[in-house]
Amino acid sequence: MSPNIFKASADFGHSLFKDYLENNKDSNCVLSPVSVFFCMSMLERGAQGETKAEIHQALCTSPDYCGSEVNDVINTLNGSCGRAFTLTTANGVFLQHGFNALVNFVSMLRDDFRANVATVDFGSMEGVKSVNGWVAKETDGKIGQILNVPDNSTIMALINAIYMKAKWDEAFYESRTSKGDFTVSEAKKVKADLMHQIQQFRYIRESNFSMAFFPYLVTCWEMGILLPDSGSVTLDFVEHLKYESLKKLRDNAIKSWLDVKFPKFRVEASVDLIPMLKRMDVKKAFSNNAELSKISDVAALKVSQVLQKCFVDVDEEGTEAAAITVVKCVPYCASFYEDEPIKFHITSPFLFFIRHVDTGIVLFSGYVKDPSA
Repeated sequence: MSPNIFKASADFGHSLFKDYLENNKDSNCVLSPVSVFFCMSMLERGAQGETKAEIHQALCTSPDYCGSEVNDVINTLNGSCGRAFTLTTANGVFLQHGFNALVNFVSMLRDDFRANVATVDFGSMEGVKSVNGWVAKETDGKIGQILNVPDNSTIMALINAIYMKAKWDEAFYESRTSKGDFTVSEAKKVKADLMHQIQQFRYIRESNFSMAFFPYLVTCWEMGILLPDSGSVTLDFVEHLKYESLKKLRDNAIKSWLDVKFPKFRVEASVDLIPMLKRMDVKKAFSNNAELSKISDVAALKVSQVLQKCFVDVDEEGTEAAAITVVKCVPYCASFYEDEPIKFHITSPFLFFIRHVDTGIVLFSGYVKDPSA
């Protein structure tokens, strides 16, 4: 098992979350970075040239990266189930009826990502229901749909689903939960349901923030909370969540008695990931010169959508969370351009001719003044 893939996943996730947070400063937000990592890794297997290099760089994977390493991440997630702890992930590849993806691409996703491969009609309600049915099944019904309406343009969808339900190792007593003030800003306070307990947890105090770790019953998983000091800007502390920084903080945290007040919360989000990925220099995959020929040697493809729906619910018993990430691909005309295309609107009288390319022989020529005559 290579640790490189875990660091890559964490570093990619940090960059993605940092960008997401910087652009959602005024609202709650939630993201499943590893779900995006799975989807973009599947897309990377079908890319080549600059497109592959851009995705590879954004994913923070090493030069000797092997797609099968993703199996280590899948094993870690799916192997975590235990007493009062459920964690599953599933990958799906949905192909439009009549679209023949390359056998090697489909085989890699089956082998390396354990992907469920199915053909559907994206242009029909039956196809939409089929995909949404898979989504609902893999998230225990917590996310009911990822497709809203039939779409004739979609030719392939790469989807990752994650579902988690876990109980705290030290549950909060519901009887101790009470309303209390939660300071949103200097000018705004709100009432929140504050859970309360006095217990030992791993804890570390730094110069201008504190961090505590709340374990689940399966002790290899926990929720960490970084709490900035009063008057600090939360966004200034995101760098502490990078792989190496967070590992050091966790290693240095010691078990301490804490008087904990912890707000119950539920956060939901639907996130368009393309702007974030573009800011991470993944660009060609979304353009008309995307190099995704390892997916199909018949249809020229580009990515039209990268969307995630996500929720996290925290209460006295523990945490329930789910995420769905989808990468949609559509065919495009292989007349590549980067700049605004030149307009050629045939809306006035014109000449025409029919010419043999190799010899120059003109078979027909003409003039059209009124095409309705």
